[in-house]
Amino acid sequence: MNDIPVLTPNWEPKLWRTFGAAAALSLGLFLLAAVFGVEYDHSTQTSANVNRTYRERVEIDTLLAALRDAETAQRGYVITGDAAFLVPYRTARAGFERQATSLGDTFRHLPGQQRRLARLRELATAKFAEMEKMSALRAAQGLDAAAAGVREGEGARLMSAIGNIHAAMVDEQNRLLRDGLARQRTRVAATRRMIWELVLTMAVSAFVLGYLFWRARSHAHSLALKAVRFGIHQNAIFDAAQDAIVLLNPHGCIETVNPAAERLFGYAAPDLLRRDIAVLVDLAPGKGLFLDRLGYRAEGLADPFRTQLHARRQNGALLPVEASLGAMALPDGTHVVVAFRDVSERERAEELRARFLSTVSHELRTPLTSVIGALGLLRGGIVAGVPAEAQRLVAIAEANATRLIRLVNDLLDIETLEAGAMRFDFQSFDLRGAMADAIETMRGLAEGRGVALRLETGERPAIVHGDSDRLVQVLSNLLSNAVRFSPENGAVVLSLEVTLARAIVSVQDAGPGIDPELGRRLFTRFGQGARPAGASAGSGLGLTIAREIMRAHGGRIWHAPSEQGTRFCFELPLWSGDA
Repeated sequence: MNDIPVLTPNWEPKLWRTFGAAAALSLGLFLLAAVFGVEYDHSTQTSANVNRTYRERVEIDTLLAALRDAETAQRGYVITGDAAFLVPYRTARAGFERQATSLGDTFRHLPGQQRRLARLRELATAKFAEMEKMSALRAAQGLDAAAAGVREGEGARLMSAIGNIHAAMVDEQNRLLRDGLARQRTRVAATRRMIWELVLTMAVSAFVLGYLFWRARSHAHSLALKAVRFGIHQNAIFDAAQDAIVLLNPHGCIETVNPAAERLFGYAAPDLLRRDIAVLVDLAPGKGLFLDRLGYRAEGLADPFRTQLHARRQNGALLPVEASLGAMALPDGTHVVVAFRDVSERERAEELRARFLSTVSHELRTPLTSVIGALGLLRGGIVAGVPAEAQRLVAIAEANATRLIRLVNDLLDIETLEAGAMRFDFQSFDLRGAMADAIETMRGLAEGRGVALRLETGERPAIVHGDSDRLVQVLSNLLSNAVRFSPENGAVVLSLEVTLARAIVSVQDAGPGIDPELGRRLFTRFGQGARPAGASAGSGLGLTIAREIMRAHGGRIWHAPSEQGTRFCFELPLWSGDA
């Protein structure tokens, strides 16, 4: 890393040097200040006018861009029939209206531009009406009818007229911009001449200001020494940090690295300076400005933490790392400080844990299956003369062995899901059938606890694309939880709501509800609360498994507010029939 320069005593300002430099100045400094003030006001006003003209030019282009975005989205809807294209269409249309209103206020000082803008808005209104007509035609009569309407050319004629008006407005703004720049250049030239004339009168004022200048320099020297000492202290902290720290400029190039970064990546600091950070880690993939790709906004970084990254060491080896990012506003732009941490040991530990859990789970499942089979035979009376008390103990042992194998299965499921290795048999089917299957699966459990199950699906089909067995697993888990936490003679309602593009399923019980503290960790592993008396314990993994299955299906699951009892919901996208 670069060393911070330390000021030496030779840098200390001397009084005689100050007076020598002041001899070159003159009393005309005060006049120069006054002239500068007047010229600065004129220059500021001229620059403001030029900037305003340029902003108006940009807003004109933005106005046309919004209209073109709306046309593109509307064409997407006409071609595909996908209503999702209407969302960007409406957004672009609203953006056009806002931009046009803003320009109307901006052009109050330009009557010619106001007239052009009014004409542009008339044409845009006609264009939007044409697009609405084509969209309605597509929705009512299909693609061929809409295509025929488009071929009539009304939309193209309107866009051509709009383009002509836009070109005229841009030409006018360009003329105003040229005139403003010419006036600014003239003013700058006049100011330059005046400065050279006033410089000759500055000698007298130099000695008056000399002493004040010397005193200010002495104070600055003292502050600089303090800053250097502070910099050395900060530099020592930077060098001693155990995390690899890299300082990036606004373009994503490396400016500084600490010794920990040299050790982590295997590079010497000079080999990394002024190189793109992508040589080490691809922090901001894609195209465009580095800070934009990184997610930097005025309020800061949208996501200051990056996980599951792979760094490239100098020898070509890949190294798993995680990064913490911070934005730093400096005079030459926003810099980014990145702290990297090697997580290879942690990943190895996670892999060992997963392997151990998988091995133990598989080794437990086989003997447990045999135990459950033997206990079931005992309970079924295969051995004559088993006392009633022994029968009760056999039933308890069988129930707990069943619970244990269910826990093993849940552990295997969650590990497989989180590893992305679970296989799904995706087919299109009516979600109502899966809901009915889940009700039948849970009916025995519900009757044993005196709980009524009610299915409310309505007449409208809910065709989804997914693995019906896995969705029945999710539904059975939610229903099982609802039954276990419902009071005797209570009811559990499984209902379906079908919207324009999604199916929403909810499970409502009449139980005691969920404590808010538990609600924050419901979908984590082993997230369980106190259960009512007589309710059997679950594995604590069911909701975690349900969440992962929902994610694999492009849906989501959540705990919904309920005035009484507990309500869980999940939603899935309806199947459109497209591959």
